[in-house]
Amino acid sequence: MKKIILIVFLVFTAFYLRSQTFPITADILRQTYIIQTDTLQGTCFLVEMNTQEYILTAKHLFSSKLHNGDSTRIIIYQENRPRSLAVQYYVHADSAIDIAVLKLKESIKVITPFDIEEEVTLGQDIYFLGFPSFNNIQFATSGTIGVLPLVKKGIISGWTTSGSNTLFFLDGHNNPGFSGGPVVCISGRTKRPIIFGVISGYYYENKPVKNNNGQDELTHIQENSGIIKCYSTRIVKQIILSNK
Repeated sequence: MKKIILIVFLVFTAFYLRSQTFPITADILRQTYIIQTDTLQGTCFLVEMNTQEYILTAKHLFSSKLHNGDSTRIIIYQENRPRSLAVQYYVHADSAIDIAVLKLKESIKVITPFDIEEEVTLGQDIYFLGFPSFNNIQFATSGTIGVLPLVKKGIISGWTTSGSNTLFFLDGHNNPGFSGGPVVCISGRTKRPIIFGVISGYYYENKPVKNNNGQDELTHIQENSGIIKCYSTRIVKQIILSNK
């Protein structure tokens, strides 16, 4: 009987420890940045493919006047300091895909960046990183801009696939400013942390506004539904390979 109890305890402990695996390390924390484009502010992160460094972020942060292959400038906050970078801007042929791949002309890495893969399962724990903005008040007011991103947790609720492109639906509370940030999980194959998605935004629910008599007004407010949308990093590889 004691042996059975011991075996059950060991199995439960192993499962618990595996479920508590935390994929956030210095690699991803130090290479996730605030990004300022000519239009908006959001989050971005560094990846590397075949020794070439790229910054990944959300396409909607950029002016619609930019075209595939155009040169532009961005500002990131690295080690608490603004850094202006010249980049080449690349996007997918499908205009609905909210990912921008920025090819760097100089190296900025401090640690070897994470792998970008797509190995996930339904209901899997995930973490997403970013720099939130609240009523246009950024971390600059507290003197901590660009040091470390916030880390938030969720699960994979589902996804939809069109061709080789995947849009993930995550259950978690996202905030404005997280657009372009990385979504991280533990690979079921290698048991190592991977980036499998790029945050695009979150879906809204329209909630009616009531007057003092409890009656619905004609106006509605947009409330965060708790469903986040993010695009697969598989798309990133497609963009890079098609623009060699």
